[in-house]
Amino acid sequence: MTETKYDGPRSMFPEEYDELMDLKEIAYGETRRRFLNYFPHTAKRENFIFDNRFIIKQNGRMLSHVGLIPMDVYAAGSKVKVGGIGGVATRPDARGKGFMGKLLNYSTERMREKGIPLSILWGDTQRYRYFGWETAGRQMVFHLSKRSVRGINVDKEFSLRGYRGGEDLDRIAEIHEKEPLRCVRSLRDYEQLLQRTQTEVWLGNEGNSWTYAVFSGNEVIEFGGEPFTVAKLFTFMLHHYPMQTIKVYTPYRESLMLHTLYGISFCWEVVPLGMIKVVNLERVLRCFQGQLQKKAELFKIERGMGITLRMNQSEQQATIIVREELGITTETSQEVVLLSDIELVRLLFGPSTEDFGENVIQKRLLNCLLPLDFYVWGLDAV
Repeated sequence: MTETKYDGPRSMFPEEYDELMDLKEIAYGETRRRFLNYFPHTAKRENFIFDNRFIIKQNGRMLSHVGLIPMDVYAAGSKVKVGGIGGVATRPDARGKGFMGKLLNYSTERMREKGIPLSILWGDTQRYRYFGWETAGRQMVFHLSKRSVRGINVDKEFSLRGYRGGEDLDRIAEIHEKEPLRCVRSLRDYEQLLQRTQTEVWLGNEGNSWTYAVFSGNEVIEFGGEPFTVAKLFTFMLHHYPMQTIKVYTPYRESLMLHTLYGISFCWEVVPLGMIKVVNLERVLRCFQGQLQKKAELFKIERGMGITLRMNQSEQQATIIVREELGITTETSQEVVLLSDIELVRLLFGPSTEDFGENVIQKRLLNCLLPLDFYVWGLDAV
């Protein structure tokens, strides 16, 4: 009996672009135009990095695809290379044969080669957890209504209008780049993201204090500006447009904006950001070294204290040592916490309330230092 031969996993060739788009239409039941309009920054041919698009073929026929979309993410002073996973697609008649798993494992190997220590995707926990991605990360969702914003007075000086490009593009870029948790974007990235057809972009202004909000239906997936002007924008939308409620997604991080949203919402919740995978534990902790240093100083952790995090499946470990300059090493400390790979993700990024650590020292260190502040705005999702 002849063994079936497959071409891949491997990177795509540029001439295979149209074939991939055909595969995605069949797999998702959506037209090519929808992909180009909804995800221009990742779907348009001119934005493709073919070396980061992984496929399996048989007899010249494309069976499965996984896309790696590298992102540089600012995380409160730290810059982290993140591998976004998107465009996961398999032909209906080729499903259940392990092609997606082979491509996800291949993408992990390529991220290691490229020095990408962290990965994120948006998908089904039961589908991706087996391959090391776990539901994690923290974001707040605030629910606003006409009643909840009644304390906000929107006077005649406040104006609201739709996005027009040009100067508005520069305004939004200037506002967003003040965010401590965000993805790095070029001006061209902003231009394409703000033209996604499933969103509406509104700008508010009062006394030359500009604010903006990106709506997807009644959900705000990105916004920015001075907190009180932002509150006026949401209030204006609720009173002048057919919206009963507005859902606002924002990073879980102490700020004046967060306190403003607490004051104008009728309820709120903390929800996971997506599915995260630690590709290289030591590098992840080095990327967040500045955050860890500040937390160690805030909670007055004694110098010389250290804790080793060890991943059971991937057999990685890294140690956080509190010194005058907080250090990250692969050496083993006296305190060792052994976790599965997915437990480690929940420990690092939350919002799990699990009680990690086996003794008082370990619990104190973990509770003081973790979880880490990390966020990808909805407009950047792939």
